[in-house]
Amino acid sequence: MLLFVQLSATTEFSQLFKLPVLWQHYQEHKEENKDVSFISYLTMHYLNGDAKDADYERDMQLPFKTGSNYQVSSVASILPAPITATEPPVYYHLSEIVTSDDTFISSQFLSAIWQPPKA
Repeated sequence: MLLFVQLSATTEFSQLFKLPVLWQHYQEHKEENKDVSFISYLTMHYLNGDAKDADYERDMQLPFKTGSNYQVSSVASILPAPITATEPPVYYHLSEIVTSDDTFISSQFLSAIWQPPKA
């Protein structure tokens, strides 16, 4: 559910909510001209550019005709509030220096790495 809300608010997925407008506008064109097919209707509105005709305002209500500005407003609304510290931070100081003891590594072992292979 959260994914659906996020997608519908921050991507062009929200344009799919305008699909009923697409169908209603097609029906309006169908009333004016009975011979218009759905394919020719889509071609007229999506492939022929944005002609400023009598129903230009209605054409701009169709899905994917205009971009949405949801990205900026919705991202700002889901940012968490800044975290404030109620207590001062705790600092740890090392009082002892730890060194490694390399005396257990044999020097013969290290020199054996660089020997040529033996047949």
